[in-house]
Amino acid sequence: MSVTGDEGFTLLEMLVVLAIAAMIAGICFPRLQGQIAEQEARTAVAAVTAALRAARAQALRSGTEIMVTASPDGHSVQSGGAVVVALPASVLVRMESPIGFQGDGSARGGELTVDGNGRHVRVSVASATGVVRSFAR
Repeated sequence: MSVTGDEGFTLLEMLVVLAIAAMIAGICFPRLQGQIAEQEARTAVAAVTAALRAARAQALRSGTEIMVTASPDGHSVQSGGAVVVALPASVLVRMESPIGFQGDGSARGGELTVDGNGRHVRVSVASATGVVRSFAR
């Protein structure tokens, strides 16, 4: 407790604290945005890979061919005509031709690329086995 009975902070002290907080936020915020963007790309790759594996499992269960395609704008992946993965605006998927999984687990092999925020990942499907693998470039 002060002798004069004045308590609290002066305006100058508050402005100094506010300036320091603004500098810290200015340093940290761009890094945080980069980490969020990178996480979006990683999540998109995981979702696309999971959708391909789910399509293979569905083909095995049903004994029929299941086709996986990318939307023309590259912001979604479709399986059996239904959208199974909607991608964020910062992530695109490119596929040269549809990938078909057969009822015996094999596939009409193919590749697709997931691009987002400087991250490029190639996802391939083996023809004989239908195994899905991803490779960062």
